Amino acid sequence: MKVLKNILDWLGISIFLALLCVVVLQIIARSVLTISIPWTEELSRSLFIWLTYIGAAIAARKGSNIVIDMLIQKIPNKFRKASEIVIILCSMAVVVVFLVGSWNLIEKTKGVYYSTMPFLSTGWQYAAPVVGFGLMLFYFILRLVNIVTGKPIATVKGLDIEEAGKEANE
Repeated sequence: MKVLKNILDWLGISIFLALLCVVVLQIIARSVLTISIPWTEELSRSLFIWLTYIGAAIAARKGSNIVIDMLIQKIPNKFRKASEIVIILCSMAVVVVFLVGSWNLIEKTKGVYYSTMPFLSTGWQYAAPVVGFGLMLFYFILRLVNIVTGKPIATVKGLDIEEAGKEANE
């Protein structure tokens, strides 16, 4: 688990830094050099998409996805565990639908290439949702197992799933 956490964290940081470099290059080229570098726009868009889905997976790991917790706080404690299970199952259903749809996009676009980067298929851009939703599904399953088995719930503690498990053992 720690290896996956480190890979995701470093991947997110690396993609962000690459995005920053490409955008700064684009700004300098247009503003200072008064030239246009066509591939920077497509590459920055693709990096932003990847950053979004890696960030969503990290948020799922930390239990910090966007939720409306006002209703959950109003539910009596004896029904809170059941409501969290229902919420996670609904989230998993949505993620599976998007995962399947994203996979279909990869299949349809794997032979299409970027106009400014003809060596790169647009399918890799559509792989970002597959990776992101796949990791989100994995972390939702872990959270569901944690709730059912009675381990600390990461969403309540605001911790990573791994950290919630460590805290339970202390």
